[in-house]
Amino acid sequence: RSNPDLSYTRNRQTVEGASSYAGKYEGHWHKRLSMCRERALLGKILAHLDRSETLLDVPSGPGRLSDIFANACDRFHAVDSSLEMLRILRNLPLSPDPSSRAFEVETLSVASAFHLPFRDSSFDTVVSVRLSHHLPTAPDRAAHLVELLRVARRHVIVSFFDSGSLKNRL
Repeated sequence: RSNPDLSYTRNRQTVEGASSYAGKYEGHWHKRLSMCRERALLGKILAHLDRSETLLDVPSGPGRLSDIFANACDRFHAVDSSLEMLRILRNLPLSPDPSSRAFEVETLSVASAFHLPFRDSSFDTVVSVRLSHHLPTAPDRAAHLVELLRVARRHVIVSFFDSGSLKNRL
């Protein structure tokens, strides 16, 4: 099996690389549109599930989806292979609405999405959005899914990337 963690995350390990990634969703209209659609869909999916006591986001990146989890779980855990991405997430205001309940990240863990440092069935819900298109082979994608299923107790939400999609061809 290849090691997609190394090739995908290499440029996100630095402060500059993580900051560049974090800002690109505000800088490009097509990325803003994509993020808006992605956030809406994830919000709808989470609204149909019972509230989770624990939720894991892997990879969490700089936390661009983290505020959505405030109404979906009691305890939020974030994993990314980049310490710099997690530092950005740690400084985000996750409860922009002053009337909403306090929402904090319980744990930030630097780890591979293929070797999560948690026991089996550790989280009610596990979310993995926007990683599959960085995984070059079907065995890589399968290994990632197996690891998500291992740590999940009830729900796994995964975005799927179709290499034949119009977006990918563009």
